[in-house]
Amino acid sequence: MRTKLPYLLLAISSLVAGCSLVVSSLVHDPVDDCDGHPDGTPCTSAELCVSGVCTYSECGDGYVDPTIGEQCDDANVVAGDGCEPGRCRFTCARDAQCERESPCVGNTGCDRETHVCKPAAPLSGAACFREDSSAGTCRNGTCAAAGCGNGVLGAGEECDDTTPGCASDCQYVCDGDTTCSTSDVCANPVACNAPTHTCDPLPAPSCDDADACTAERCDPTTGCASALVDSDSDGYAPGECKPGSSHMGRDCDDANPSRHPGASEMLNSVDEDCDMIVDENPGVNCLLDADGDGWGDAGDVLFLPACPAGRVVDRGTDDCDDGNGTVSPEAHTASATPYCVGGSVQGNTTSGFSCSNGASPSWDWNCDGSAAPSVPTALADCASLSACGGSYWSGAVPACGAKGTLRTCAQSCVLVLCSCANNDSAGVAQRCL
Repeated sequence: MRTKLPYLLLAISSLVAGCSLVVSSLVHDPVDDCDGHPDGTPCTSAELCVSGVCTYSECGDGYVDPTIGEQCDDANVVAGDGCEPGRCRFTCARDAQCERESPCVGNTGCDRETHVCKPAAPLSGAACFREDSSAGTCRNGTCAAAGCGNGVLGAGEECDDTTPGCASDCQYVCDGDTTCSTSDVCANPVACNAPTHTCDPLPAPSCDDADACTAERCDPTTGCASALVDSDSDGYAPGECKPGSSHMGRDCDDANPSRHPGASEMLNSVDEDCDMIVDENPGVNCLLDADGDGWGDAGDVLFLPACPAGRVVDRGTDDCDDGNGTVSPEAHTASATPYCVGGSVQGNTTSGFSCSNGASPSWDWNCDGSAAPSVPTALADCASLSACGGSYWSGAVPACGAKGTLRTCAQSCVLVLCSCANNDSAGVAQRCL
């Protein structure tokens, strides 16, 4: 185990240009159980508390830990935004780190507050050498052949005008679909307009699944996605789901988790089960809610006219650990450590985990009956992606809590030429939910 600073909790309370910065520090004694303690409190058995669980600090968890060399941690995989993914180091701290390879792009330096390289300044008029070693002149950030820009079509030029399809080096912006690209999968594919030599987006993909119980969206990185419309998190949408849908609808009050189809009627002049009949067979199943997270233990049920304090109405989905307030069907943060029902977690991501009471550790934080890894796939090379972006494993996909090399794909573009690069970070633990 690596040595930590003596019980140092780093408090992240400022976001600058998307990069989390350390602005203050507080001292806390280490704890055995994170329940009731703020995120970042040091643990005796692991690094620090995150979402109520002792877990090892790592790049990408949103907490800056200088003991592992972190300068920042913005919990995203965006390169160049001030905090580099996989390393959690500033994009820049001095002007020299922002030097440009192109002789026709000036170095405008590093913004010391945001740690982001200032926008490149395209140069015009300076002498430069082209890829074929011939002498050229900088024109709007591009090394163009002599004579480019004089309005006369010269040797080696495809165009020499001011139309959008004529680039600064007097070459067409595109002359085929392969010269047009975008990292936004919602705008893909981008086609070349042959007559004008411009890259024009085709119609965005339709994400409509014709299901009134879902809300659809198109994510620029992952594409189409849909989710249950369920404002009160009772498992029912207010719409009428399409035939064959895996979702449940007909919620007559999507702002009240106690009202949905199948709910128990109470003697209160309210239609709890959404069948348009009020107060038939009044009573309600009240489940014990020992940890106060709003979800009950199906093993401790009382049928009562109304649920007293300490009990909650049966919502059809049960709490799989009623002694741990961070475990419930509402949990949404994947963790690098498991939990133990009735015991405490022992071990770490290197030696493995066990429970103090001999039970098997569980990764099912959201009580859906499975342990879903946050990064489920491996990728040999980011260059093989049709749309650059996302996180993968460079080798075999590690099991929950095991470590591997995390590969993030980030696109880098110079003018219209783009590439998708591998950004690898070793020793990252697989998080599961």
